[in-house]
Amino acid sequence: MLVDWVLEQWKNETLIGTVDTRLEGNYNVNEAYLALKLGLICSHPFPNARPTMRHVMQYLDGVFPLPEISPADLSFHMMAIMQNEGFDNYVTGSTTRTTTHSAISGG
Repeated sequence: MLVDWVLEQWKNETLIGTVDTRLEGNYNVNEAYLALKLGLICSHPFPNARPTMRHVMQYLDGVFPLPEISPADLSFHMMAIMQNEGFDNYVTGSTTRTTTHSAISGG
């Protein structure tokens, strides 16, 4: 559910609102965005679609920029994959299927 919430905040352009308020603004905003977006990319429900640890470290070290992707693209991509894997009812919001898994976070 956390991944879904962060993705929704990104879509609503309120991503910074997901940063812990106990930090009281004592953080680098660009680094917070990087960590949050990278976390979303690393939370893909299928491991082969996630970046390798080597790439994660390169993103965090600033060696490479994160791939350009919008929250809508990320959400659509993940849901399309889930639909192709037989999760149509959950992804489309059907109430005929009961599950505790998140369509975006995979768990």
